[in-house]
Amino acid sequence: MAQPTRSFTTNPNTSRSSLAQNPHGPSSALHARIAQKRQELDNLTQLRDLSAELTSQLETLQAKLAQLKDGAQSVGLVLANWENVLGVIRMVGTRLPVPGPRAEDDNDRAKEENGDGGNGWGQDHHDDRQQQQPQLELPVPLVRIPVQSKTGVGG
Repeated sequence: MAQPTRSFTTNPNTSRSSLAQNPHGPSSALHARIAQKRQELDNLTQLRDLSAELTSQLETLQAKLAQLKDGAQSVGLVLANWENVLGVIRMVGTRLPVPGPRAEDDNDRAKEENGDGGNGWGQDHHDDRQQQQPQLELPVPLVRIPVQSKTGVGG
């Protein structure tokens, strides 16, 4: 089978003659082509700038996601350890006696009822309350978290 052959004429004189026939044609076509290329260049420059901005935003997002990941891991560790924390709070709560709101007033009333002048030891003994007070003072918890129900022990 024979393939059809194409013949192209690349005679430079024919293209020049067509340009020479229309003196305003090549200039306006050339200007249109230049304007089109400038528009493409402007679009490509704008695309490059937007791509750079997008890249910087994605890098910022990556840094924030890494920070969130670290924070999520920390929260996960705290939540995994929460049962142990509650156990320690429960243990400390059962070992420390809770001081009454006005324990000294109760002691004063009991001493007065005994008829010993309010010092608890009679008239001939000195007041030992100041000596015993540092031994009886317990640390006051800053935060009290109820960890047991009201029907449970210590509720």
